[in-house]
Amino acid sequence: MKRPRNIKELQAFLGSVNYYRRFIQGLSYITEPLLINLRNRKEFIWGDEQENAFIEIVEKLSSKPILKLPDYEKEFILKTDASGIGFGGALVQIHDGIEHPISFFSEIFRGGQRTGWNHWHREASAVIFGIKRYHQYLIDKKFIIVTDNESLLTLIKKQTSLTNHMIDRWRMFLLPYDYEIRHRPGKKLVIEDSLSRSINFNALQNMENFGKEKNEQAQQLN
Repeated sequence: MKRPRNIKELQAFLGSVNYYRRFIQGLSYITEPLLINLRNRKEFIWGDEQENAFIEIVEKLSSKPILKLPDYEKEFILKTDASGIGFGGALVQIHDGIEHPISFFSEIFRGGQRTGWNHWHREASAVIFGIKRYHQYLIDKKFIIVTDNESLLTLIKKQTSLTNHMIDRWRMFLLPYDYEIRHRPGKKLVIEDSLSRSINFNALQNMENFGKEKNEQAQQLN
């Protein structure tokens, strides 16, 4: 998993962690070694204290009560966002009125995807990628797609005459799925926005695997 390499990446990491601060006891204390870098901007410091703090935070993010196992009795929600750098998202479910992640994903755009795609191309590709990734959870029941791009509300559902080969392929791909697209302002898609803007969030993408590995190691020790 990639660690923050500079202040900008650290700010993005801490901003996303802060989204779940209510579930992490003593978060202010845990993050203190990392916050040194925000106070002292002359030099980016990453020693044993920062490494240990980072590992502890990721462990907490990848375990209960934040990360949940899928509950097939509850509705699945696919949340996505895209930027000029890449896209990211999360599969979540609501427990006791609070969205809890099941899994994260992120990818960076390359070549023509960065230079030739407009914003709705990028946003739509995030949705398609997410559905492909979580096909086994989404194919047999209705689910919700949450995006901050309002044009997707009509574009993918074919409520507009706009079309090209890529859009037609997307619409064909989505035919077997039962879904509803909902708009949510980007400022409310905190984790997804961060995932789309920093390749550092490959760490979050693999958190569920990280959590499983830690559990397996603990079982072996027992």
